Order: sequence, then C-alpha cells, then structure tokens
Amino acid sequence: MDITTQHLGKVKWFGGSNSKTGRDNDYGFIVTEDKESVFVHKSSLKNCSSLNEDNLVLFTRKVKKKGLAADNVIRLISLKDESTYSSEVDYDEIDKGKPASITPLLSYLKQTSFSSTLEKHPELEDVLINLLDSKHGDDFIKRLLKSNPPQKLTVASLIKRCRNWNTLFNNSSLGSLSFNECLETLGLELVAPEYITKNIKNLSEHLSNQTEEQRLSILKEINEKLSFSCVLYLIFSGTAPHPKSWEKEEKEYINSWGKEKQEYSEKPSLSELLKTFIESTVTREKRIEVEGFVRDIYKEKFKSFEDYCKHSVIHPIITTCFIKKKIFHKDMSFVADVRSNETLWHNPEMWFLSEIIPLIYAENSEESVEKVILHKLWEALLSKHIDIDHPSIFKLFPQCQTLKNNYSHMPLSCEAFHWKADDERHLFLCRSKLCHDPQVMPDLQKTYFDFSIFDWLAHYGINYATENAPSKRDFPIKLAGYINRIRELSSKLNCRSCGNLMIPDMKYARVEIKILDPNTQQWVIKPVNAAYRLTVFSCNSESCNEFDLKYYINHCLHYKCYELIDSRDIKEKCSEGRYICSCGACCSTHANQIDQGAAAIANPSVKHREIYKDSPSFRNFQRWGK
Repeated sequence: MDITTQHLGKVKWFGGSNSKTGRDNDYGFIVTEDKESVFVHKSSLKNCSSLNEDNLVLFTRKVKKKGLAADNVIRLISLKDESTYSSEVDYDEIDKGKPASITPLLSYLKQTSFSSTLEKHPELEDVLINLLDSKHGDDFIKRLLKSNPPQKLTVASLIKRCRNWNTLFNNSSLGSLSFNECLETLGLELVAPEYITKNIKNLSEHLSNQTEEQRLSILKEINEKLSFSCVLYLIFSGTAPHPKSWEKEEKEYINSWGKEKQEYSEKPSLSELLKTFIESTVTREKRIEVEGFVRDIYKEKFKSFEDYCKHSVIHPIITTCFIKKKIFHKDMSFVADVRSNETLWHNPEMWFLSEIIPLIYAENSEESVEKVILHKLWEALLSKHIDIDHPSIFKLFPQCQTLKNNYSHMPLSCEAFHWKADDERHLFLCRSKLCHDPQVMPDLQKTYFDFSIFDWLAHYGINYATENAPSKRDFPIKLAGYINRIRELSSKLNCRSCGNLMIPDMKYARVEIKILDPNTQQWVIKPVNAAYRLTVFSCNSESCNEFDLKYYINHCLHYKCYELIDSRDIKEKCSEGRYICSCGACCSTHANQIDQGAAAIANPSVKHREIYKDSPSFRNFQRWGK
C-alpha cells in the first residue's frame, strides 16, 4: 500500500462520550470515496485538535492489526464551516490549519482528474474557494496552476467565484496570458474584470471584427464585468451600441477601481451612468471620473466637442440635454428645436414641455393654460401624435409607490393631494389611499435633467395655492389626474358598432392667450378655441349606424368608486339629470344621500383591474415594462 497517496473522506463520527470508560472518545471513523470505513485516532490529526461529523478530510492510510487506519489527517475548511457561528468552533485553529492543507490538497488534485473530482465532490469546490479567498490564496493558486498546467479552464472557473477574483487572476499565470490566448483558452466569460480593463483596446479590436449580432452576444456575456470607463471606450470607438440593447436588468457591478467583485442591489445601470456622464458634459458639473484611456480614445475619435455631440449614441441624449438646458434658462427657442426634430416632436415629454412652457412663460392665466393644454393633449392623442403610455410621460408625471402597489396592472401617475386628518396629522392621499412618497412636491435642488412637470411648473412660478399643501383644485394635480383618466377611459372610447375610436363632442370656450410666433419670434395675442368638456363622445364614421350618436362616458363622482359611467349601459338619471352609478352617486346635490355601504369597495384594485382590463394602457404596460 502506498502510504503517500492522499485519500478524500468524510467524518462519520468522532469523539463523544464513552459509557464504558466514562471519558470522551479520542477516536472515530472516516468514510472514504469507496464507502470504506477507516479508523481515525486523535493522534493522527495534523491541523486540528478534533473532528466533527461530516467534516471533509484528506488522509493517508496505514494498515493496523484491526484494519485500515487514517494517518496524517488534514481537516479541509469549507465556506460553510467558516460562516457557521458556534461557540465550540475554534476560529484561530481553523485559520492556522489552512496553510497545512495546501500541500496535501495539491498532492490529491495532482493524482486525480481535477475537473472530474470537482464534479464528483462539489463540497471540495467550496473548500478550494474558501482557501483561495484567504490570505493564502495567492500562494495556493500559483502552486495549483504549476502542478496542474492543463487545468487553466477549471481553475479560471473556480476563481471566478472568489471575492478576490481580480487579484487571483492577475497574480497567477492566467494574468500573463495574451488577450488572444485568453480568448482561445478561457473565453471572455472566465476573464477577470481588471484584465479586460487592461486589455480594452484588444477587446475593441476583437469586437470590430464581429457581426452586429455577435457583438451584442459578446457584450451581453461580459457586461457585468465592464467598468463604465470600458463602456465609454467601446462606445467612442464605435464597437458598442447604447447599453440599453445589451446590459442586463439585474447584474453584479464592478466598482470603479476594479479591485473586488461586489454585488449592488441599487447601483446605477450602465445606461443611467451614460446619461449622467453626457449630462455632465453639458453642465460641466458633477463629472464622472474616467480612466486615462477614455480621454485618449476621445482625442483620437473626435476633433471637437461638436464631433462628440454627433456620435450616434451621444446625439439623441445630448440633444435632449441641450433642450432642457434652454428650458431651465427660459430660452423659448427650444420650441423650434423640438418641432424641427421628428423624434423629439413625437416624444411625449418633449412635446408636452414645448406646448405648456411657452404658455406659462407668457404669463397666461392658469385657467387659460389648463383649457388650451388639455385641448392640445386630446388632439395629439386622437391624431396618434403621441402615446400616452410612452415611458417618457412618466418622467413628467412620475408614479408613486401607493399607485404602483394598488394598481400594479396599469401604470398611473401620482396625483396626491394634502389632507389634514381629524387628529391634526398632515397626510397625502392618492386616490383615497395614504401616499407615503408623493411625487407631486417640487424639488428644485435636483438636476433639471430629472425635473418632473411639478418641478418645471414651480421653476416657472406655478405654485400650489397653499404652500406644501397641494389640493385637487391646483393646476398640476388636475393635469396628473387628467393624464390618468385618459389612460383609463381609452378602453371604452371605441364605437361598439364599427370599432373606430369615437371623438369627443367638444364644448369650446373662446380663450385669448399670449403665444410666441414661430416665424417672428415675437409674443402675440391670439384667440383660440379650447375644449373644456370631454365627456360626450360619438362615432365619426358616416357609414356606421351609430354615426353622430352621442354618449356620456366619464368616471363616477364618488371619491371611493372607480366605476365607469357609460350611457350606453346606464340609463337611470337623478332629478338633476345626471346618470346614477351602481354605488348610488350621481351629483353634488345628492352627495349626502349615497349609501355608504354600497359605495365602499372591498378591494378597489381588483375592481379597477376588471373595469379597465381592455385599456391599451393595461396592454402597453406589458410592452413598455415596469
């Protein structure tokens, strides 16, 4: 028998009280890979003073009178062993025992097939990772690769799971491989982040030789190990498109210095970092620090800042930034910029700002602005000029957590208002629910690139009637509520006969407003027709048998009811001529006569989902995503 051969085993039992001697046992048994039981005595333990059941051990064997016995027993410390707290665990002994396990481990791995051994014994992989993550990791990885040179792939796969991945990769022979050798031997998936950063130029050249589909596949594979500086380099060099087409929604991020691999649950995405970086090149504030190679590729690819602005990835973002900069500085020439850009002109955020800001800047009354902007909004929706569910609309009209939780089936914008409770508490309510994160309060301290409509209106002097206490009567809250009603009503505005979208029977008010003449760039007074009633609808198709038949479609007036009043279904009216909802609500005159029991809703979210399940906004939510 070869007494130098290393054997892997698991402790069956060790120690325990002996009823015959009245003392604790100083021996036990190990079960080998071949299911043999091997006697083990305390005197044969080399890096520990005792063993526990299921401990993984390496040992040599010797034959004694009563059978096989273990000798030179080395306890292997797994991640689980070290992370499990127990008052009986001697952590100093564990730490001192690690270096003693290196030579036996190397000997065992050399006499077996490394990769097949790890497949057969996954618990051994945890032992190796724990050792690699310790202060002895550098020494172990160098000796491991030296004794098992053909096993680079298995070793690279192993150290990828280690906290000090970069250090182990760079300090081992893996870090000295050329970029092409890494590609051939390991593939990009097993290459450490810091190695990629050092070889970013080689990566860019490699990507340039791939098809567009292959590039995206590679970028998706390595996106979690790319530093932001690497992303900028690839974008500037033209070998990577916008990150939104290849970054993962949830990922492991590498910190800016590439020292360690860390997981962040709330770390900005690459797309968000890119947006922030581009914004900083406009404001020259809060610049993101980048590696020197980014400045080098910038100088190589761009002759001027204008060239940088024309880059295919940069241009769409920076154009919006310059427009918002103009809006912030009250430069009304931004309107012409928006209208001359087809993409921005159909972007709901840009379209809305280009319509409402000039009206406010010209000091038109809030009542006039309200009538005009709601009319323009409806016309834009009817003509399909803008999409009410486009993600950009939520930059202007953000969601609050209250509506996200209660109406997860349909995205609705926050329309919270201030409420003083009977116990004198100052609260915010959003659709009769407590709102703990109202999005309607202006915050002019944040960057204007992230302004909501509430911030923009405050910046232009449109404030709430009572400071810090928005009410349903305030213009900004009306706007948010109107946006939500459009989303909900849109499912019911199709003719039931021909299926076409019905048009509103608008009641117009003659309004004089001051506007900026796009030709002369002068302010002029102009009379306009502004619709102020959008509750009566009719089919506009002359061939339809429902042509020009008018129907009342609106929400119930009761603040706790979400029922839709549709005169095609509800016929009963009160003495005031208003349709009566199933909850009993009809008009302000009869408000006190409502049966509160009937009006109460056990689960408003479920009812809302059922009423508006056919809404395009319900379906678009799946398309645009949360």
